[in-house]
Amino acid sequence: MLDAIRRDPAYALFDYLTSGEEVIRLAAVRLNSASSADLIAGIESRRAVAAGQPLAMRKRAYGARLIVDELDFILATGRQLGLDWRTVSDVSSSLVRSILVNIPVLNVERELVLRLEDQSRAVVENDLRDMSAFTTAIPFSDVIVAEKPFVNLARQARLDETYGTTLMTSVFDL
Repeated sequence: MLDAIRRDPAYALFDYLTSGEEVIRLAAVRLNSASSADLIAGIESRRAVAAGQPLAMRKRAYGARLIVDELDFILATGRQLGLDWRTVSDVSSSLVRSILVNIPVLNVERELVLRLEDQSRAVVENDLRDMSAFTTAIPFSDVIVAEKPFVNLARQARLDETYGTTLMTSVFDL
């Protein structure tokens, strides 16, 4: 099964999503919605705390949160590379700051979340789907056609310029 997935991952995903049992698909959607609700609650609570803070301060705070969330992975990766990393203090602060900028997925997430939190409207589950798609697509795509709200957030963050990605809101612009 793994060989088949590796040979054609796009087909394997499409096949899984379209020909699997409906009960399994619905259970996965329910789990995703439950975890999305937790993420939305976290965003909304950060909004209240960060209200009125300058963008630079919020950027540092969210960056620290990303690093904490990925710390086990960062330390394990360092150890696999032969570094003697056991705790966060073993990783230099300049390296931590560069990780947030030089790992595109983390950089895009941070920039989009900060701008999403700035909006006055409530965050909805579809925003999280868009966020997920954008964090993986922007750094590695030449062209993205998407809905206006996230295209605008990405443009505000200058992610199109940073990664050389053309952002469009209509397929007719192609």
